[in-house]
Amino acid sequence: IYHPCTGRSLAIQQLIDSLAASAVIPVRIASDPDRQRAGEQPDLYGTPALLTEHTGWCPEIEMDQTLNDTLSWWRHQVETRA
Repeated sequence: IYHPCTGRSLAIQQLIDSLAASAVIPVRIASDPDRQRAGEQPDLYGTPALLTEHTGWCPEIEMDQTLNDTLSWWRHQVETRA
């Protein structure tokens, strides 16, 4: 999976597949055609060029790591509230 906001397309299905692969319980993913909107964006992409130009900042953390960190944070939240 790519860095976020690199100017390369990232299909939402890639994010879903990555999250499902990290699941601690079996996950079944189903699409409901009745909930899909016509013209829905199937993928997301952007470029950090303007931010980099003005601040010098560049993305350094891979999307897989971002997803793992986010899942770990949420798992900790659930554990501490249980």
